[in-house]
Amino acid sequence: MCLDNQNKGKGMEAMKKYWTLAILQDNRWCVEFGDWDLDTVCDERAAMREGWEGYKNSELKIFSTDGEQASIDAMIAQYNAV
Repeated sequence: MCLDNQNKGKGMEAMKKYWTLAILQDNRWCVEFGDWDLDTVCDERAAMREGWEGYKNSELKIFSTDGEQASIDAMIAQYNAV
């Protein structure tokens, strides 16, 4: 597992998380991939690290939201504001 996700699947009251893989391109964070399943997003991240793209850890981020596009866009905006 690529993230510490020890609470995965605990309790039905927890909000379902949508996981997004962001990449750093031209000094800007961009959405590359997303899925409701963290393992799927981690697999995509691993493929980007090991594949011809050869992204560094510092060029990849995984974050969770409620899955609404506005929430994803807000997270990307936060990353780009730094």
